[in-house]
Amino acid sequence: MQITMEKAPMQAGILCNDVAFQNYAAMRHGFPEGSFGKSESAEHIRQICGVTSRSELATSPKAFHQFENSTQILRLRAAA
Repeated sequence: MQITMEKAPMQAGILCNDVAFQNYAAMRHGFPEGSFGKSESAEHIRQICGVTSRSELATSPKAFHQFENSTQILRLRAAA
């Protein structure tokens, strides 16, 4: 699935509600599975993309590219 810059904030919101992503984000920060919820996962996305709001994913090419790379890694892990 190709993510467009325009739809990246919505996709980020969907990811933050996904338990598998919440567990991934928690483990990336050194916490056990089940430690992160929606808000912590949103903070993870903001940190890795260097933004203060997920809406910036639709206006910052650099942030969008970082988000796109991160979600590609997630898809590769899920396929393995």
